[in-house]
Amino acid sequence: MNVNPKVLKRFIIYMAILTFVMFTVWGFVRSFMDRPAGDYETEVCDIRLKDKKYEEALEAANKALLKTPNHRGAMMCKALVFISEKKIFKSRQNFK
Repeated sequence: MNVNPKVLKRFIIYMAILTFVMFTVWGFVRSFMDRPAGDYETEVCDIRLKDKKYEEALEAANKALLKTPNHRGAMMCKALVFISEKKIFKSRQNFK
């Protein structure tokens, strides 16, 4: 079999690049597919908390807690909302 070395070298380089690209895409897609229920809402809560939109943050945390009742991030975000609003007593009542 007569194989041109330049063609073989180019083929190997292309396959190496494509392998790297496909593993990168696969890892990126899997990072979104393996997320537990309520993670998106918890991120929304965090963003709203940073923007000082406390009611919207509390709504997002409650949505996350409806999906996963013991979601640590959602409970933490909810507590941070109460602490930011200076409602520490209410925060303690919710998490006993």
